[in-house]
Amino acid sequence: MILMRKNTKGISYVELIIIMGMLAALMSLFSVSFSSAWRARASKAANSVDAILSQSKVNALSGQNNIVLVSYREKDDDAGYKEAGYYAELYDQADTDAAGDPIYNTVPYKSELIGNSRLNISLNDTQLEEGSYIKVEFDGKKGSVNYAGLVLSPDDNPDSTEDETKISFSFGGTYIITIYKLTGEHGIG
Repeated sequence: MILMRKNTKGISYVELIIIMGMLAALMSLFSVSFSSAWRARASKAANSVDAILSQSKVNALSGQNNIVLVSYREKDDDAGYKEAGYYAELYDQADTDAAGDPIYNTVPYKSELIGNSRLNISLNDTQLEEGSYIKVEFDGKKGSVNYAGLVLSPDDNPDSTEDETKISFSFGGTYIITIYKLTGEHGIG
């Protein structure tokens, strides 16, 4: 009888292909779960900003002038920023200047961390960068938007010539808040 020798020095090509297939299946499962987690972060950020916009509009209609700022903040425990990231903040009016324009408090009435540095936020397709702000103010008499735009300082007022403003949040998925200037209506779409 002839005995065949079995190669015991490694794995065969068939075994290698089976292992590669199993690894590919595992990788696809992990990528789907990570993608879902990232999309959830973008969704949470959009929902948080939408809620703060709603609160700002209600405050304005009840006679309390306030502004919403969305910006990137470095960690600063003294200022209340426990970690670096994007924050959505609501500032209320402290006083008025000689011209009757509102002067806002330097400390936010409400501040919420909405995402880390991997979150991409843009306003009308212009990326929000460190050192810039998205600023929104509602009119207290009509509920419309006085202005919504990108500014370099919280004291600046953006040009608001567009009928609608889109704030987009991207991190594995994209969520867009549309703000309509004439009515002040806003929502995630």
